[in-house]
Amino acid sequence: MVSILHIYYRIQEAGCHPRPTARTLILRSLIKMGKIIIYEHANFRGVSREITSDISNLGRLDFNDIISSVRVIGQPWVAYEHINYTGRLLVLEEGEHDYVGRSMNDTISSLQMITEDLHDPQITLYEHPNYQGKSRVIRQATNLAAGFDNDIMSSHKVQRGSHTAPRGRNLHSRSPSEMGKIIVYEHVNFQGLSKEFTTDTPNLVPLGWNDMVSSVKVIGQPWVAYKHIEYKGPFMVFEEGEYESLPKGTNDKISSLQLITDDLRNPQITLYQHVEYKGRSRIVTEATNLAGGKDNDIVSSHKVQRGVWLLFENSDEIGPRYLARAHEDVPNYKEIDFNDRLSFLRPLRPGRDS
Repeated sequence: MVSILHIYYRIQEAGCHPRPTARTLILRSLIKMGKIIIYEHANFRGVSREITSDISNLGRLDFNDIISSVRVIGQPWVAYEHINYTGRLLVLEEGEHDYVGRSMNDTISSLQMITEDLHDPQITLYEHPNYQGKSRVIRQATNLAAGFDNDIMSSHKVQRGSHTAPRGRNLHSRSPSEMGKIIVYEHVNFQGLSKEFTTDTPNLVPLGWNDMVSSVKVIGQPWVAYKHIEYKGPFMVFEEGEYESLPKGTNDKISSLQLITDDLRNPQITLYQHVEYKGRSRIVTEATNLAGGKDNDIVSSHKVQRGVWLLFENSDEIGPRYLARAHEDVPNYKEIDFNDRLSFLRPLRPGRDS
């Protein structure tokens, strides 16, 4: 799209006015709809660049992970954490944003303009999947918290406009910074240097905290600590509370941190004896020890209806484990090297204010 725009402008500069094609008409329309000006530093300082069409990879413009402030003229834009419009997102409506916020600062990798007609918006929410159950039509900003419709919606249809709800969370969702934080300490017993995190951190190396965490405090939702960067390798889960030391073999071995933003209330998982959700099944809603029972070491697939679950090979919660999230079903445990090995599982506990 960028190269097409360049050609289009060069034609105009040369004084040529060819008969508009469908593509040039679309480009003119996009230009009229709006633009976003991105800046390297907060308060509109540093290198800047003006963008008038979707860009799936800011690395091509040498602007990956360096945006700190923006100006939006016209239609809203969506800023994504990763390329190809994936990962966490931030919606930027018309106006001046002198700082994109701590959670998205220097983490934006793709930009997408909202081209829908945003006049007279309307969305219909449904209580159950597949547009079943009680429904509610909404035409303006609506807070469902504490109301009859809080945490019961399972599907929706947008008639007009564009509506956002963070992926993996319910419609009343708070921002990650409101959901909780983790404070990491250099030494055991909360001694030495410390640092507070409120959003996912895929790499602790640039922050000078790689492989040096020895104790932590968690407030709110649980966090997952990974041995390697980019949320890879063995992991530990820290639920709300104080951990004056880390489990044996994990001290000074944390390289990335991820906040659990899922709704952890009313957890439920269905276990299946065979792959592809076949054979005998069992619904589990609380911590369950399968060891010694008929379901020990026979589970081959699962579906998570609600919450986030920790699956363990051993009933003492030591050894190989797997983190199972809602709507990330596993049809074959061989894919995760867990076939016929599950002995204990439990749901993650929500923070007190969740």
